[in-house]
Amino acid sequence: MVYALDLLVEVADPYDLTAASETLYHFLQESGKPKVLIMRRKCALIQGREGVFP
Repeated sequence: MVYALDLLVEVADPYDLTAASETLYHFLQESGKPKVLIMRRKCALIQGREGVFP
């Protein structure tokens, strides 16, 4: 759906902190059209509550 809206889309692994931080920083520095950052894993806080750690 985001591709149909012609938005800038990036996919990141939230457990790769360096790459995810760089992608987020890059998004915040750019102005212009809206951007979508997709994180591919479940939130670490939710996994911790479920007792399953990455």
